[in-house]
Amino acid sequence: MKIYADFDGCLNSIQFKGSRPHLEEMTGFDDFKNTTLTMGGSKKPIVYSSERNHLLKLIAAANEFIWLTAWVPYISEVQGLTLIKGALPDRVPDEMVTGWKEKIVLDSIKPGEKFVWFDDAAIKQSFIDAHPEALLIKPSINYGLTRENIQTIKEYTK
Repeated sequence: MKIYADFDGCLNSIQFKGSRPHLEEMTGFDDFKNTTLTMGGSKKPIVYSSERNHLLKLIAAANEFIWLTAWVPYISEVQGLTLIKGALPDRVPDEMVTGWKEKIVLDSIKPGEKFVWFDDAAIKQSFIDAHPEALLIKPSINYGLTRENIQTIKEYTK
């Protein structure tokens, strides 16, 4: 099954500003670390959970995992951190304008095909309404994917 994956706001709890115990409580993961990755010559802050990445890596290995993130030009950085190997979209626009992710998903699925897409910002309600066959997850940019989200993805892709 195809799984379309965003990074920031999903595997990178980038906007988190509270206490570490609160992040752990909200996500169900207790191993968050801070680091940076280089994007376009500048260092970007990353807040990640190795366990969350590992659980998603196991799911990704059994499915068609496609990175759908602004990090596509720097995907080796993301894959090095997450250890999740995935494909890249067949084509990525030179300028990542609003709607580019949705267009890629629509161009690569067949009518009625089941798929998973998680993204903190790009999934619009109209897309959700038009695709009841899909598992569409919009995690909070503050926390990213939760343990419950990962379990739901695992069960949906069985």
